Amino acid sequence: MNPIKESFDNLPAAICIFDRRGLVRMMNRRMLSVGAMLLRGGIQSLPELREVLQAPPESVGKDPEAPGVYRFPDGSVLRFSEKEIVDPDGQPYTEVIIADVSELMAVRARLRAENAQLDRVNRQLRQLGEDMAELVRQEEILTMKIRVHDEIGYSLLSVQRAYWQCRDLAQLH
Repeated sequence: MNPIKESFDNLPAAICIFDRRGLVRMMNRRMLSVGAMLLRGGIQSLPELREVLQAPPESVGKDPEAPGVYRFPDGSVLRFSEKEIVDPDGQPYTEVIIADVSELMAVRARLRAENAQLDRVNRQLRQLGEDMAELVRQEEILTMKIRVHDEIGYSLLSVQRAYWQCRDLAQLH
């Protein structure tokens, strides 16, 4: 077997090269399997691939937040990208590369969950800050009340002491 074709077939990404008329010129094994999940007969042309990606089968889900990203029944998440290329003779081709982004999407989901948790914690911390301010205000009011109470008590004791002293002085006369 041709070592170049064998290397091309063993790439982890699905790759397909279409000529200027949109016909398949080269496709690796991974693209064959992805094509079989999208279309029963596999991918035959670029317009056919574009059409199936616009309205994928029910088993394949489009990611609404990430253009070109699809969830497949085997659990994989694949990103489709299309690029125009030119060979050394100046012939135009369209290259479609499908990369497995399952791990990236899992990390994105974890980050979103962590961000949601951080948002909840931040809201709780803000509420605690507001509660703390209210507690400090109430503590200051209580401290003032205690001080007023102590001063009134001290004043009453002074008045009482003065009263008894005056009574004691009156009895001496």
